[in-house]
Amino acid sequence: MKIKLPLIEKNLKPARDFVDQWTKSFEHKKLSAFTLVASEVITNLLKHAQQRADQFEIELKVSGNRWTMNIRDDGSPFEEFEQKIEQAHDQFEDLMTSGMGLGLIKQMVDEYHYFPDDMGKNCYRFVIEIEPEVTIAVIDDDPSILVLLEAYLENNYRVLSFEDGITALEYLKRHTVDLIVSDLNMPGIDGIGLRKSVQESLGSIPFIFLTGESTDALHRLSIDDVLHKPVNKHQLLETIDRVLIRHRELTASISRQLAPSISRQLSPQIKTRLSGYQWLLVSRTAYAGGGDFIFEHFDEHRNEQLILLGDVMGHDQQAKFFVHAYQGFLQGTCHALQSLSDPSKMLDALSQGVCHSELLGSSLLTALAINLKDDGWAQIACAGHCQPLQLSGNQWSAIPVEGPLLGFQDSQSYQAHHVRVDSPIVFYTDGLLEPLSEEEREHLLSLLAETISNREASLDAVMDYYDNRVGPQVPDDMTLMVLMPQ
Repeated sequence: MKIKLPLIEKNLKPARDFVDQWTKSFEHKKLSAFTLVASEVITNLLKHAQQRADQFEIELKVSGNRWTMNIRDDGSPFEEFEQKIEQAHDQFEDLMTSGMGLGLIKQMVDEYHYFPDDMGKNCYRFVIEIEPEVTIAVIDDDPSILVLLEAYLENNYRVLSFEDGITALEYLKRHTVDLIVSDLNMPGIDGIGLRKSVQESLGSIPFIFLTGESTDALHRLSIDDVLHKPVNKHQLLETIDRVLIRHRELTASISRQLAPSISRQLSPQIKTRLSGYQWLLVSRTAYAGGGDFIFEHFDEHRNEQLILLGDVMGHDQQAKFFVHAYQGFLQGTCHALQSLSDPSKMLDALSQGVCHSELLGSSLLTALAINLKDDGWAQIACAGHCQPLQLSGNQWSAIPVEGPLLGFQDSQSYQAHHVRVDSPIVFYTDGLLEPLSEEEREHLLSLLAETISNREASLDAVMDYYDNRVGPQVPDDMTLMVLMPQ
């Protein structure tokens, strides 16, 4: 995810909002530090740079358990940044009062770097590492039982405690948990009623009951498990582990079997081939899949093709759902607009949809819209997406197309960039390069240039290299599209 803005005072808030929206989508409190760090860095650029930058850019990405924020600017460099931030350990108060906030930044992130990037801009890089965390909601009207359960679980899980089912249910409607441990008999709403309400509003969440009574009736309710009070620590941890494993296996099985024909239709593909061009396309999906998608619309009267490459944040069942939602919205937009001679119009309409739709607005999406004509020219518009690359000889150059994230502001417009398709152009999602080191990225692009320059162009060698480096469990969905003149 990227945003690029002029470096002026009024853009401090939009930048903070951009970072805040992204971090909140992960529901990790530690990530909120990025919002404060971004604010500190941009404030420093405004107030302390010897030569103020004209623009700044914020790039946010996640790979595995590493969350990264890059902030780039085109102003004067920050001399001895890393040396000064290192000194902040011993001179925290002095540096804090200087207005630079380096001591605060150092306390809030796991890594910090400063370097000139490939484009000659100053780049601040901040990394936060978060290990996967299982969240368990514990509900019991006896405070002493809650204290005991928290003591049993706190070293292994994130624990949320509630003394009644109604309070727990209100919280669960707004937040996600991985498992619920609940007392059976409680005032207000008992365990059975709580489980029914949770299933009706939130779907299938693993549920373990605690009771001091007979469990004969409970065994006929097809619940996950029941434990008798008083429960011991070993028994509780063993049961939770078993229930979570069984739930993950069941979820994966359902994902593999649920409407496979629909899932295949939503996998990235280009069905229509415009005369004079050749497309090469490959994709990889992370566990459960679903984040990347391609939408295409062919205008028979104009003999031109619109292709939208989208990347929904996440790669689980929720991402699959949003792919369905975006596809439906785009179909309706194409019907309403009728003519799509400019891809910027598609992004304008999509951005308005994201901004004003509560459903679409609850996800994050980057996109490239490509309008391909039969005269050898293409128009490209971008919304927070990776810039396309065009091959000239054996060198890649970025096509300078950029635009704000979809739905970031109530009214925003996108500009289309005209490109002559006289050499290969590569469109891709960030899952292609992010898992690779700088050296591996250079090798992959070099290999790609070599293989698509052959008479029998193929992406097999490129993907063999990618798969060997990344492994079978890719950290993010990846789509690679190559457009070539015939």
